[in-house]
Amino acid sequence: MEPAIWHTRGTELAHEIDATTVPGGQLRLWYLGQCGFIIKSSDCTIGIDLVLSQLYDAHQNPRRLYPPPFPGGSAPRLTHLFCSHSHADHLDLPTLAGILESQAACRCIIPSGIQEKGASLPQEQMVYAIQNEAIKLSDECSVLPIMVAHESYETDSRGFSRFLGYLFSFPGISLFHSGDAVFESNLVRTLSPRLPIDVMMLPINGTDAVRKHLGIIGNMQPEQALQLASLSHARLVIPMHFDMFANNGADPEAFVRSAQASALPFQIWVPKLGTSIWIPEQGKRDSHL
Repeated sequence: MEPAIWHTRGTELAHEIDATTVPGGQLRLWYLGQCGFIIKSSDCTIGIDLVLSQLYDAHQNPRRLYPPPFPGGSAPRLTHLFCSHSHADHLDLPTLAGILESQAACRCIIPSGIQEKGASLPQEQMVYAIQNEAIKLSDECSVLPIMVAHESYETDSRGFSRFLGYLFSFPGISLFHSGDAVFESNLVRTLSPRLPIDVMMLPINGTDAVRKHLGIIGNMQPEQALQLASLSHARLVIPMHFDMFANNGADPEAFVRSAQASALPFQIWVPKLGTSIWIPEQGKRDSHL
C-alpha cells in the first residue's frame, strides 16, 4: 500500500471546500483521513469523524502516520459536525472545541450514549443523537442515527447507543457512514427498510489475532463490507479506516481487487488524503463518479 500523503491540505484545501458551490441533487465529498470526511450539499456542509490534531500514545509518541490537514480553528465553514463514537480517532475534543469556538452557527451531533464527552463543549451548539430518531438538518437534508456494534452493542443506563452510524438523506441521494462497526444481522435488518442506499462508507480494517492481543476493537472485514454494500444495493462504496495507524490499517486496493473478482455491481472510490469526489443523484451520470 502506498504511504499516505496529502494531495491538498492547509488553507488551500479549506478554501477549496469553502469556495465550492454544490448544485441541488449532487454532493461533493472530501477525505480528511481515517473515517473523516466533509460532505457538502446545496445547503449543508457536514463534517464527520474529523480528527484535526495530533494523537499520542501513553509515552507521548505521535500515533498518526500523517499530520492533520489544518487545525480545528482553521477548518472550512461547517453547518454540522458529527462524531460516531468516543474513540480518539473519531471524537477529538481539540478538534470539536476549535471548530465550535470559531463557528458559532455550527451544530455538533454526538451519540446520546456518550453525552458526557460533550460536557466541556458549548451546550447551545450540541445535539445528542438517539438511535432511530431522525434529525432535520436543513430544508433538504435529514439524518437517521443507526445503532451499530463495534464488536458488541453498548448503551448507557438509559438505553442510548454509544456507537452510531448515520444515514443521511439528501435530494436524490442517500448516504450511510457507519463509523466503526461490524457486520451483523441486526444492522442488516435496520437498514433493509431503507434500501437502496446510494453511497456506503464502511470500515475495512477488520480484526485479527495481533490486533486482539493489542486490545484493538475490530471492525467489519473487507469481504463483509462488500457483502453489506451489496445487500444495500449501493451504487458507490467508499472504504475507510485504513490509513491513520501503523498497527490498525488495511489495503484498500486489495478491497477493490476483491470486489472486481466478484463482479459486484457498484463502483468503489478509494479516497486519497485531501482529494474529493462529486456524487450525482440516482439515475444521472457524472464524469467524477
